[in-house]
Amino acid sequence: MTSPHVASRPAHLVAAFTLAGALVTPSHAVRLDPDGRGQALIYPYFTARRLINDNPFVTAFTVINSDSSPKAVRVRFFEGKAGAQILDFNLFLGAGDVWTAGIVGVGTGGGIFSADNSCTYPPIGRNAANAISFKALYQNDGFGDSLDRTLEGFFEIVEMGRIDPASALGQSVTHNQNFSSPNASVPSCVNLPTGPAEPGGMSRPVGGLSGSASLINVNEGTDFTFDGIALSQWSDKVQWSPTGNFEPNTASVSPPVSTVLQSREDGDVMVVSRWNAGYQALSAILMTERIVNQYSVEPLIKAATDWIVTLPTKRFHVASTVADKTPFLDRLTTGPTGSAIRAEPASFLYFDREGQTPGDEICFLGPCGTYLPYVSTTLPYMANGGVTPTGLVLGGANRILYQSGGLNSAWINGWAELRFADDDFRRLIAPPGASKVINTSTGDVISATATVTYFGLPVVGFAVESYSTTGLPGVNPNVISNYGGSFVHRYQRRMKIAP
Repeated sequence: MTSPHVASRPAHLVAAFTLAGALVTPSHAVRLDPDGRGQALIYPYFTARRLINDNPFVTAFTVINSDSSPKAVRVRFFEGKAGAQILDFNLFLGAGDVWTAGIVGVGTGGGIFSADNSCTYPPIGRNAANAISFKALYQNDGFGDSLDRTLEGFFEIVEMGRIDPASALGQSVTHNQNFSSPNASVPSCVNLPTGPAEPGGMSRPVGGLSGSASLINVNEGTDFTFDGIALSQWSDKVQWSPTGNFEPNTASVSPPVSTVLQSREDGDVMVVSRWNAGYQALSAILMTERIVNQYSVEPLIKAATDWIVTLPTKRFHVASTVADKTPFLDRLTTGPTGSAIRAEPASFLYFDREGQTPGDEICFLGPCGTYLPYVSTTLPYMANGGVTPTGLVLGGANRILYQSGGLNSAWINGWAELRFADDDFRRLIAPPGASKVINTSTGDVISATATVTYFGLPVVGFAVESYSTTGLPGVNPNVISNYGGSFVHRYQRRMKIAP
């Protein structure tokens, strides 16, 4: 077969947005930011799980405000099985402020703490011993009610509004300079807003947020890092609300307009679509027909690979109040305990480094085929038909299930692709005539009233690989040598444009 042309989203977007941005109307249309800074951030994964040898993970993450004014942002966490919310709070960032936090195991579930001085409401525990526990707010949803679900998932941070530094709130959240020791500056955090009324001195979001996360296992000596996915032009209005409200979230796109680039052999085009709802605009910019990434299970370096595949907008599409659930099938199939779970079909092929492939797709969850059982799913790569109850690298319990074993023993490293092609259902259709199509080479408007179909699923994620030479022949037995690396997924998107 012929390998598909695949490229990362950020590399596609840089030139196009620079050239054609002035032609896009309305002025706000949510898009993926190629420079990693925006009004909202999606972090595809967190984990506080333990590996099979009981070594625990900690997820350390940061959010940076590179704007010249303070911001009020909402921080939300979601468990990985169904994408149910497990915690939210408001964070107030001073100008140039960085907020850091850690996600750790707390009892049978997960929780968060922060030794940072930035203002939060409600306050967050200052150390792991006083971490705030995630909550089991997903009772009776069919995926089990235990707190174990909160040990892995994903999270998001959205800018509710920019704060005037001269306002009472701006002064309250601005750090008082103190150079006596590292990170000694502390804001007063007095009279933080807690009610529904919009705080004085607040204006619409302007962006400048960026962030990253590290999946750290101290006992293993590994650290896997990735960046938060930045959304620009997410909102044209203040989106303040007190803690405990479901909104704002990343689907609160205002106006509900998306900007997406399609790479074509005869020239790239930019597509601007107006949707009926914000979650549709968010899904549109994340739609992809294929994921491509690398893998290794090479025994000479004890290699193992996990892919993380997260569907951050599935919860909006399959909600009971939504009539049209596309592009999700939300298909009922059999889970690991024999119970019915709602899964997304896909197909999977893998290749060695020389482009050779066994030819047949791997069968994961019967009948023969690939299924993503969860909103945030781990795809573990296993050599020689091996079987594991969790991901090999991160210990993820929300994993794709192998029915016919792992990789063929001859294919120990190479690349693979996960496909979501299904033209009859795997699609998101913008309202008729509600899309503008722009030629990025010339800046010409190809069509101002196009109807556009986006194919695939809205996906984010990355791959992690671990390696070790500990105990191998020729290696000093007193040397512990564990390594790790992370690799962003590459995507192929496809759209059908009807004039």
